[in-house]
Amino acid sequence: MDVVDWAGLETHAPDLAAHVGGRLTGGLCYLSTVRPDGFPRVHPVGVHVRAGRLLVPMTPTSPKGKDLQRTGRFALHCSVEDDQGGEGEVLVTGLGLEIDSPEDFAERGWITFHLRIGEVLAVRHPAGEDSPNISRWKPL
Repeated sequence: MDVVDWAGLETHAPDLAAHVGGRLTGGLCYLSTVRPDGFPRVHPVGVHVRAGRLLVPMTPTSPKGKDLQRTGRFALHCSVEDDQGGEGEVLVTGLGLEIDSPEDFAERGWITFHLRIGEVLAVRHPAGEDSPNISRWKPL
């Protein structure tokens, strides 16, 4: 899977990046990782966009961190406000890489993963329209 930093999405699809960034950093998200037995594991997380990177901090003992250290594979989905898709659904898949934690995360004892983007899917449900507006993006 080809992956890029958040800055790559901002450069190649700035409007999509603005929407996706707002959905991912505006509230709780759900991070899916791959357990050692191959089954998915889903975790609520807070997501941060900093210096052209998509970051997720967590405690060093977190099972999701162990999963990311082992395979790097993830799927990240924003929460939605209602059963009609709210302000839009966002799904990002890719590979996570542990990095040195920014100072404010390190002060809390957290480890940090840089989520590198392999694909972005955004589904918006415009009011008054029967069909959703779907945007899909992959690195070149």
